[in-house]
Amino acid sequence: MEELGILTLACRDDYRKAIGLALSLRRTNPDLPIAIACAPDLVAAVEPFFDIVVEERHGLRGFRHKLYLDEYSPFSRTLFLDADVLVFRDLGPILESWKGRPYTARGSYFEEGFSSFGLDRRLVLSRIGKPRLVVIGGAGHAYFEKPGCSAVFEKGREIMHNYAAYANPCRFADEDVMGIAMTLLGLQPMPNNGFHARVIHAQNGTWKMDTLSSMCRFRDKRTQELVEPIIVHFANLDAPFLYHQEIERLIRASGGPRHVWWRMDAFLEGATKAWWRLKDAIRAALSRKRPASGRSRV
Repeated sequence: MEELGILTLACRDDYRKAIGLALSLRRTNPDLPIAIACAPDLVAAVEPFFDIVVEERHGLRGFRHKLYLDEYSPFSRTLFLDADVLVFRDLGPILESWKGRPYTARGSYFEEGFSSFGLDRRLVLSRIGKPRLVVIGGAGHAYFEKPGCSAVFEKGREIMHNYAAYANPCRFADEDVMGIAMTLLGLQPMPNNGFHARVIHAQNGTWKMDTLSSMCRFRDKRTQELVEPIIVHFANLDAPFLYHQEIERLIRASGGPRHVWWRMDAFLEGATKAWWRLKDAIRAALSRKRPASGRSRV
């Protein structure tokens, strides 16, 4: 078992994104081994881009795979990254500062409000008897070490199988489940410190990105500070054409054929699904007539 490496997941709809992630890692962190967990029918497509390919568990779908990352990872220390992440800088300083923790991710503490999946945080806290909840929403990553991580993943799977005992009726999400597990086990989230960003964080007109030169910078629309993030998470089809353009450039530069990434029909299908998810989330938020977020304590 290698000591340290990167792990991602891929399904039929997003394996091209995982290839983009791998290519960005090759440029910025060439010494880190990269593993991917996927279905058997994707192995041939992804194998040329990864050091290790692991077949995913049969019978699991969607976010539930993320509650088995400890089983998928071939490393003793793992940084998991979602497939729709690009890496622009050296991960070494972050991995060194997070070393020694069984499980963590960038996040904060909340006492009330709702997650983007509809989880009522105040209700959860009343059921688990804790004063504040770890929130790692939208992170797109997690760091964990074996064997210490076993306890939090086992707790997460226990929560998953009995979710109604912890949560209100809402959409299931691994980030909500693992936040509850971290809270119960007293595991702390990490401050961002320039590690993680999304396009929606940028002040209009300030976003600059070039994956071939591993450059990304923008001015934060809240603080006005210049940010040069280590990773960017393109969650929920953030800036889809900009993202696809950079993936194209990475694949062309690697010598891969254009069709490895671009399929307009698949993109439009994904965009349509995202639109309907957004409408459902807005409708649910309006029906609750409550604020979408709560007080945060770092």
